[in-house]
Order: sequence, then C-alpha cells, then structure tokens
Amino acid sequence: GDRRPLPQADPDEMEWKDRGNAAFVKRAFHEAYLEYSKGIESAEDAELLTIILQNRAATLCHLKSHSLARNDCKAALTLDPTYLKAHIRLIAIELEHRHIQEARQELECALRIARERGDEKALKEISDLQTKCRQTKPNRSTPTPAEPQPIGLLDPTACQCAWTPGQGRHLVATEAVKAGTVLLREAPCCSVLNQTFLPTHCAACMQRFPVLASPASHRQRQTQPAHALRYSLPCLRCCGPDAPRYCSFECMMAHWAQHHRYFCSCTRNTTQPETHALHLPALLPENSALDRADVQLVVRSLLLPCEAETLHPTSQHSIECTPAPHEGENAASAHHEDPSTLDALLTSLVDQVPKCCQGCEPNTTRYSSGYRALFSMGSHPGVYSQEERVQWVRFTECISTEDQRRILQSVAQHLGVAIDMENADISTLFHRLVLHHACQLRCNAIAVTLLLSSRKKEDEWTQVRLGKAIYPCAALINHSCNPLALAQFKGSTLTIRAIRDIEPGEMITISYGPAIGRFLTRDRKAKLLQQYAFDCQCDACTEPEQVHLEERFGALRCGQCSDGFLFQGDSSHLWRCATCSREIDERNISAKHASPAQIQRAWDALIFAALNKENILKLRPVLEATIGQFPFCFIFAAGRLESQIEPALQKGDMTSAIRLAIATMALRFSALHPENIFLARTHDMMAQLFSRAQLFPRALTHCRASLESVALRFGRYSPEYAHEFAKMAQVFFNCPFPGTPGAPPCSCGCNNEMRAHATALASTVADAIARFSIYFGDADPKSTEGSLFKELRNMQGALALSLPKKL
Repeated sequence: GDRRPLPQADPDEMEWKDRGNAAFVKRAFHEAYLEYSKGIESAEDAELLTIILQNRAATLCHLKSHSLARNDCKAALTLDPTYLKAHIRLIAIELEHRHIQEARQELECALRIARERGDEKALKEISDLQTKCRQTKPNRSTPTPAEPQPIGLLDPTACQCAWTPGQGRHLVATEAVKAGTVLLREAPCCSVLNQTFLPTHCAACMQRFPVLASPASHRQRQTQPAHALRYSLPCLRCCGPDAPRYCSFECMMAHWAQHHRYFCSCTRNTTQPETHALHLPALLPENSALDRADVQLVVRSLLLPCEAETLHPTSQHSIECTPAPHEGENAASAHHEDPSTLDALLTSLVDQVPKCCQGCEPNTTRYSSGYRALFSMGSHPGVYSQEERVQWVRFTECISTEDQRRILQSVAQHLGVAIDMENADISTLFHRLVLHHACQLRCNAIAVTLLLSSRKKEDEWTQVRLGKAIYPCAALINHSCNPLALAQFKGSTLTIRAIRDIEPGEMITISYGPAIGRFLTRDRKAKLLQQYAFDCQCDACTEPEQVHLEERFGALRCGQCSDGFLFQGDSSHLWRCATCSREIDERNISAKHASPAQIQRAWDALIFAALNKENILKLRPVLEATIGQFPFCFIFAAGRLESQIEPALQKGDMTSAIRLAIATMALRFSALHPENIFLARTHDMMAQLFSRAQLFPRALTHCRASLESVALRFGRYSPEYAHEFAKMAQVFFNCPFPGTPGAPPCSCGCNNEMRAHATALASTVADAIARFSIYFGDADPKSTEGSLFKELRNMQGALALSLPKKL
C-alpha cells in the first residue's frame, strides 16, 4: 500500500484499493492487478486514483511488465507531478530498460522534490538509484516508448494523383508494382472506435490492449487466471462504461489533445484544465436519429484546423498531383487562388484549379492528409434524405454561436479565405459547413476492419468493424469489385497492398466492401449506389459472362434434356431450363399421392444405390412418383446422407463416414451444375475426410477441384483462394513420394516421378506462402491464420532439408 494520507473518498471506491493491497501482500499479483484495475475504472477522487495507479505499477513490476508499469507511473505523475514515490518507481523502470537519459531526467526532478521536503529516506533511495544509473550502460536495443505517429502518409508512395472525366480523381502507379508490395500506409486524420470495442481496444490507435507478461515462477503460474489479462489505461478525467481506454500513456495524452477534451464528461474530481465548451453528450438532441460515431467524426473534422498545434505532427510524405494538359489551360494562372468568401468556397472549392490538384498545399502540387485535403474530398448531398438533413441542422443548432464563429474563423484561416465575420450569416454558413463534412463522411469514411475466419467454417470470412476513420490520401483510390489492391489495418493505420502485379500508369483500385463472389452483381451495385452514390461500372459489374457465372453457382441439372440446366428466375421459387424452357415451381415439387411406406421404400432404394455406387438415375421415375421432382429429390437425399457423416465420425467409424460422403457427392453431382457452390463444398468436405483417414492422394484430388471452384467464384486474387491454396499445399505436403508405401503405382522410372513430385511440391508450397502472406502475413501467430502461415513456413524449411536427400 501507499503511505500517503488516505483521501476522503467513497468507501466503495476505497474497497478496490484495500482488496488490491491484500492480494499484493499475499503475492497474488494477478488478483491484485484485477482489483486495482477495477478501482482505477471507478475512482472519482483524483488523489485516490493517483495512489491506485502507483500501486498497480508496483504490481506490474512484479509481473515483469515494466513497460506497462511505466504508463501507470506517468499517469500518476500527470495527476500529481510531486508524487515522489511514482518518480522513484519510474526511475527504477527506466534503469531496468537501461534508458539512461530518461532515468537522469527523472532523477533530477525527484531529487529536487525530495530536497524541498527534506525527505531523508527518499534522498537515500535516490542516491542509490544515482549510483546504479552511473554503473548502468545504455541499451538502445530496447526502444523507448514511441512518439505518436504523424497524421497522413507514413512512407513514400509509388502513386500519383490523376483525373479523368469518367473516373474523377484517382491514384495510378508510377512504376511497376509486384503483388504483395505496399502501395501506401496512412494514419487517419480523424477516427472513432465503435462503442462495442471500448472494453477491448485502444480508443486512440484501435490496437487491442496488450497482454501482461507471463509469470516466471511456478507459484505465480499456478495463481494465473485461465484467460490472458490485458492492460488498459482509462481516461484520467472521466469514468464509467463509456469512458475511453488506451493501450499506453502516449495514446491517452495524444487522444486528449486531439479530440477527447471536447467530449470528456469530466466525472472525476481532478485538478486538470477544464475542457472546451463543446461537449458531445450535451450536443445530441433527444431522439436524434444521427449515429453518434458519425457526429463525432464530423466534429473532429471541424476541429482539425482549430487546434492544429495540439495534433500529431503532419507527415512530410505526400502524393504528387499531375494535371492532364487540357486541365491546366484555363486554370494555370489561377492555380493557387482561393475564392474570396467561405460561402463561395462551399459552393465550389476548386473551379479555379485543375481537378486533380484539389486539396493540394498552397503553391504546390503536393497532396497530403491535412484539413485542406479533407475539405476537398467529394461530397454528395443526395446521400442524405431530407429528414436526415434536418437532423444535422438540429445538431448544429445545439452549438453556441460563439463556437460556430470560432470554428468558421479557424477553417477560413486554414484555407486562406477572407471572410467578413461581422456581416456574414454565421448560422447558415456553419450549417452548410457541417452538412458538407457529413456528406463527405458518408461517401469517404473508411470502416476500420479485421478480416477473421468463421468459427464454424474456416474457409469463410467475416469483416469485423472496429470503427470509422478518414484517410484523405486513401480516399483518392477508386473502387472495383475485382480490385488490384486491398486495404489492411493494424489498429487504425491503413495499409494498401497490391494483390496482383500492377503496370506503370495503371489505376489502383480497392473494394469499398461489396466484392466479387460475396455478393451478386445486382446486390453489389445496389449497395454501392446507396452508400457511395455511384453506379459501379467496373469489369466485374459490366461483363456479361460474370452475370452468367453467378447464375451457374446456384444452377441445377434439368433432367428433361441431356445438357440443360435450371436457373432461378426473378421469383425465388421458380426455376427455368435455359435449353428446353422447362419450369419447376419449388412450392409444387413434392409428390402428393404416395403413402409413407412408399416414400420410405423410395428413400431406402436411393440411398442403397448411392452407397453401393449403382446407377442412381434409373430410380428417377420411382422417386418422382413418391418423393418429388428431379433434381430436388436427389438434393434432399444428399442432405440426409450428409447429416449422418458427423455422427459416424463421433463414433470413430471413418469407413462409414467416407461411404456416406461418396454417396453424397454422387447424388449432388447428378443433381447440380458442375460449378454449383454446394458441389464445391462437398469436394472440400471429402478432402477433409480423406485427410483425416490419411488418404492424402485422394484428398488432393478433391482439394484441387475445390480450389478451381473458389477461383471461379472469388477469383485467384482473393483471401478465399489464398486460404484454399494453403490447405491444398498442406495435403500435397503429406502425400507420399512415388515409389514409397501409400503412393500410387509408378508408371515409369521412380526417380523421374520423384523428381517431378518434389519440384511440384516445392513450387506449390512457395506459391502458397507468397499468396497467403499478402493477406495474413501479419496475423497473430496464435490465430488460425497465423498458425497456418507458420506451418507453411515450417513445411518450406522441412523441404529444403529433406528434398536433396530424397533426390
């Protein structure tokens, strides 16, 4: 515990501190950490919060999480800069990491405070630390806490901005780019974390909270909870379930300086400077239909020019804009002139400049991520209904005229616009400014996502939305349903990575969400029109063959004509053959005059024929008379057989499971189009069964069939294809070499076949690693994707050692 006089805090708040102290004395440090953390979350008294932060720092030091303890010490010193015990612990932490310069700075401060108080015990501790500091050699291999990264582009980029009448502003490659190359990395100028992830992710950088270090001693490992403990630092000025939490002290201070001080509820009794008059919870009218996250992003956009000096430093990297020759003819003389009033600026920002140079810095063709670039992004008023526009007007009316005036002055000054604040209609201008940013947000804000595999099916993927952010440079990239690049996130930092080779001058494209294979063409186009106000005309949406391909993914065999297939029409229950025009109504497919006994005999006959590899088509007349029309009767039978596979596996009866799977495949092959997605899933199921039975050559056959189906549906440059290719490489790796037990018989010399097998295997594994690393190379090693990527690497290493010996 701390020896400072105890504050007059609420007894319930003191209880967390007392529980933490009791656990600390028993050396139950994980329990102490949990109790102190609860106290930090709920304490409203600043003095008590300072003590608990220091106590948790001591606990973290015992758990060997010194870098996290540093955060708590700095937070405690932010609340009370004269807290000597926190200074001394911070010095010890810096010396533990051999950060000599930082330790010396803290020593000077601690020594001054101790002398002013005449604290002999503290002076003795500081003297010992000074001796240790002189004896410690600096270690620069252990980095000090990084400064917050700058806003905007984090690296030079091989892109430039261009403009065409059909495509508008867009990015093109300035050089040849190989698949897997990073095209640009950008930190957002504004971001908002979804409320759902406040307990698990940093509100500033959107990284997941760090895990505490594993205990070293056996006794500590015994008391460690089953789940990993994660560290978070809440806001020092507000508490409660909606209060933001951070992964580090640096993130907390940066987020406060940028945005949070305008929204903080300040429920804690601290002596920190008061927040700005803007207070988001009070700004939202009752029963407002506006999304809280959208409001926060709009307000943060407005605040960018107001508090530029408190933000992260802006990156020095930029994108070069190259206007086409015909663009500069009428705009060259006025390239850097601005309209004289903000009203004119809102009406038409860039009538006097080349279109590709909108938002460039003054007197340059350099486009970066500042407010000027953000202001120039496309704004489509039509994306909001009249009712939603009224909601935004109601929102602006909740902001005082003084704040409106201050924001308008900052915007005008930042953009270099002269505005007569005495005679201007402040309210109208501010309404238009807010609506301008709100319409930009709807069309240009990017969802910060994580790509995760489904818990039920590892070859299916879902995108989890962590929040929203604005990236002015990445917003220049156009959409394609079959793109050349993809957007990846590490926290809120956006990386645009090429997924296929790109030629110089070729337009760079990403998917805004609806991608090929995941949605039908008509659904993709409808979603893009609703969200982004444009009618997609990419190759995937305009190529007729793509539409026909999507129809085949759900097509069935006709049965009335030899080569005909049934396609689903506009009505969900009506099927029509493209060859003989036969029509089937799903609502009338069942036979109506068969008895239960007749139906059961028909089922038994069909399943017996399928299991014994007999000609099942000869049973079609009987099936249609008792069960229902072809091909639906076969589809129902396949579903029955597939439902019996898992029970057979649970009993350990692999032979029966494989027989059932083969029969399921036979039924579906007789009833479905060869490119139907259910047939592809059946191939994948059989590949898994044969792999479990150690029948890898047969599993490889089905893996290849499943891979081709994935290529047709999602394309060869998709995470689904990369994952399926990696699974095929795993199966191929386990196939026995020619001439060894379990391998198919050799048709010629074993050496030649072995050499061909080895070459193909090495090439397949290398290709799988190259494809998989584009999407999942940075995945958590403990995740499904990270484990698979590590296994591919191990396979490549094993091949490098074993292949020379085999050959």
